[in-house]
Amino acid sequence: MLNLNSQVVARGVASGAIEATNALGCQEWRDILHAYPAAMQHYCQAVLSLLALDAATFNDGWAKAEQARKVCENYREKLFHHRHQHGCFTARGS
Repeated sequence: MLNLNSQVVARGVASGAIEATNALGCQEWRDILHAYPAAMQHYCQAVLSLLALDAATFNDGWAKAEQARKVCENYREKLFHHRHQHGCFTARGS
């Protein structure tokens, strides 16, 4: 069974949305790419958990969701920076 990270890369390459000089990129790219969807999933779960909170705990839940959002943004920035600085992996149309 493919994990989520492998599926994301495979779909991007297969659809032509992503073009790689090396389909797997370098190890640093793969490390960041594997962490990004996991961070996104954590963020989504944190946001969804807000639905179950009461007024007394909502602010804490919101803070956790905001922290998870910032982690996602950090991984996205790392991918963007790596793509432009290292050039082992590029996306079309961006």
